[in-house]
Amino acid sequence: MHKFTDDDAGYLRWIGNHPDGFVLNIERGERPDYAVLHRATCSSISRVREDGAYTARNYKKVVSDSLADIRAYTKSMGRKDRDFSKLCGHCQPL
Repeated sequence: MHKFTDDDAGYLRWIGNHPDGFVLNIERGERPDYAVLHRATCSSISRVREDGAYTARNYKKVVSDSLADIRAYTKSMGRKDRDFSKLCGHCQPL
């Protein structure tokens, strides 16, 4: 598991190297009510955008090849159910 903050290049490299991985999109403040799960191949979190669009503004990404790791991270954010506030409607990650 890895957390990307202020590192779009590293994040885009990771998702390119881990097409079966998971991406948790969270706000910088890590509010437990905003934790959106995606697949690494999801176009909404993987297409090239302007610098800073993914990890340098209001959001950061937590990535892993393991769904269990991502669930553990949501628990550490305060989501006692170890679940997500939303599953991406585009990539249907589960």
